[in-house]
Amino acid sequence: MRSRPISGILALFVGLLGPAAEAKAHEYWLEPVTQRGTTAVAISLNLGSNFGAGEEKSLQKRRLVTWKMITPHATKDLLPEAQDGHKPILEVSPQAVRGGALFTMERGAARIVLDHQKFNAYLREEGLESILAERARKNETTRAGRESYTRYLKLYVPPEKPGAKAVELCGRRLDQKLEIVLNADPTRLRAGKRFAARVFFEGEPLPNAHLAFVRRTRQGKTDSHALATDGDGRVVCTVRGAGLHALRLVHMRRAPPADDDFRQPEWESYWASFVFPVKSR
Repeated sequence: MRSRPISGILALFVGLLGPAAEAKAHEYWLEPVTQRGTTAVAISLNLGSNFGAGEEKSLQKRRLVTWKMITPHATKDLLPEAQDGHKPILEVSPQAVRGGALFTMERGAARIVLDHQKFNAYLREEGLESILAERARKNETTRAGRESYTRYLKLYVPPEKPGAKAVELCGRRLDQKLEIVLNADPTRLRAGKRFAARVFFEGEPLPNAHLAFVRRTRQGKTDSHALATDGDGRVVCTVRGAGLHALRLVHMRRAPPADDDFRQPEWESYWASFVFPVKSR
């Protein structure tokens, strides 16, 4: 595999693992972590596959476009205080998130080139059948995939007490190019209860988008369920018990023509994830 530098949030999905898991893409996500000897709320950036046990990564400020903490009363730009090499990437006081907080991060676009077999496998793994079909129609299935990718991450830390302000945080639109929003605060829902989510691309509902709804238990086990949005960009998710949950997806389209410059990406992909804990059993 030949690639240009691929650090950043989107390593969340696009670096491939090897012959035994060629279609499994790497993912980045944000999650809260517990630190011994401190009461601070820490946020980590993790790299792994399928939201399982991942590798904690340090902050790379140069790759960030936005990095914010949003509470019911204010929005704080975290970029000015961000420092390269920090791990976990952020620590805040419990008081700062007492009313709930939404942490959001956007990584700048990066590029990768995959040989045709790995690129096709990656498309199948992510449910990008329309891209596979387009490559087939244009006799491109044996051509390497030249891709530009961007990542959008969200982490919701619930408040001490539930309420309308928490629901508003979960459903807050941030004008990200690819964005997941929730219609409820799902963190206290019991197993079997349902909530809805919507996906937007360039400000409009994204129909027929393929998402994964993943849960990781305290024991580190994961289960994943495939979902697809309806014509209004909406999916209904069923809570399956306590644990850290993630909704995530990738959306891809053909890049604008580059006058047959084979150094330029042929495809643009956009990755989004929304992570939140569920406390109830």
